[in-house]
Amino acid sequence: AYQHRSSMKGTLAAAMIEMVGWQGDGLLVDPMAGGGTLGIEAAWWLHEVPPARLVFHELLLHRTPPLASKRWPRLVPDTPLPDHGWPCEDPHIVLSEIHEPHLPGAEENARKAGVHGCIRFEQGPVNTLADRVERCSALVANPPYGLRSSSPKEADQVLVDLFAQAQVCLEPEGKIGLMTPDLDLVTRRGGQAGFQVEQALPVHHGKLEIQLIVLVRDR
Repeated sequence: AYQHRSSMKGTLAAAMIEMVGWQGDGLLVDPMAGGGTLGIEAAWWLHEVPPARLVFHELLLHRTPPLASKRWPRLVPDTPLPDHGWPCEDPHIVLSEIHEPHLPGAEENARKAGVHGCIRFEQGPVNTLADRVERCSALVANPPYGLRSSSPKEADQVLVDLFAQAQVCLEPEGKIGLMTPDLDLVTRRGGQAGFQVEQALPVHHGKLEIQLIVLVRDR
């Protein structure tokens, strides 16, 4: 319904949700929501809907991360979606975004996916995240890379701000999931903030070689 200029593949978003181990028992937050892909895939994850349900043609199995999930016995394009969305009295997913019109676009995408009621939407920059959300068990994001729509300096500052906010709002056993082509930068900035890389999985996003990275607090 709304196409973000730097949208994330649904299959990669689903892989990240699995990698951080989120099961819906705590709050999952994406502070740079864009078109809402991570939040939508997280909600679908809870309802056992396969990744990229509405754009099944993009599910290229040879580019899907080699994870051991048994959540979907068959990845089929005809998984039913509810006509009026799944009800959810207490959303466990928060999507936050600073730029207009991305947040309304993410809401529109969530409605089309049938999961609008499962998500709380917040407006604001990443450096105020801890002022707007409670403790979370998973902090996931597809931050800017500094390649097209942002500069390397801006991308670096986003990571600094993200890890600073994670220090405050992430639960002690919580995990951070990031998609980035710069593992060294994430490792360095994460380490400065007290986080270490637990897992790094190389994947492709189109022609771009990137990493799905999971970080945890230093033990």
